[in-house]
Formats: sequence, structure tokens, C-alpha cells
Amino acid sequence: RSLVLRGRRVGHVLDPRTGEPVPHEAAVSVAAVSGTRADAYSTALLVMGRERARTFAEHHPELGVLWLEPHGREVVAHAWNLTVVALAPGVRLAEPASSIPSR
Repeated sequence: RSLVLRGRRVGHVLDPRTGEPVPHEAAVSVAAVSGTRADAYSTALLVMGRERARTFAEHHPELGVLWLEPHGREVVAHAWNLTVVALAPGVRLAEPASSIPSR
């Protein structure tokens, strides 16, 4: 979900620290014990940004996190605490070093 504001595409997720839309075009999916928790965590992780989200996932092995981020004509996927078995055309998995092994 996004809209164009003053010639710039912005998303619907706001950073509560600034009141501004999150400044990147990533998408985050979370596997958790409930849909409500997964929804809350995915929004919070998106606001944190990729590196802080990765660190958070490192300390919460009960959450499976899939971070998708556009990079030119493709999408780069970062997977933490889950195993990716297939990707859509045009999506590539980030370097293995960026993934946290499942526990």
C-alpha cells in the first residue's frame, strides 16, 4: 500500500519516532504463534530497518522472518530463523552470511 505525495511514493507504515513514512520500500513477513503477533512484529521490524530487524530476529528464534527489498530489477530476500525452499522469478536470496541459522 502506497501513495504518491509531492512526487514521491510513500508507504502506509509510519515511523512513530518521526511521524514520517518508513523511508524504504521493503516488505516483511513474520511467522509467529498467532496472526496478531505476526502482524505486529512485521510492522515493528519494518520500522526498525533491516539490520536492526536482523539483530532482533537473532534474539527471537521463535520468529521466522522474511525481509524482501527491491534492488534494481530484482528483489533480494533475507530469511532469518526459517528455511526458504523456493523463490519467485526475479527474487534472489541474500548471501548466506546474512541469514541467522535456525535453532
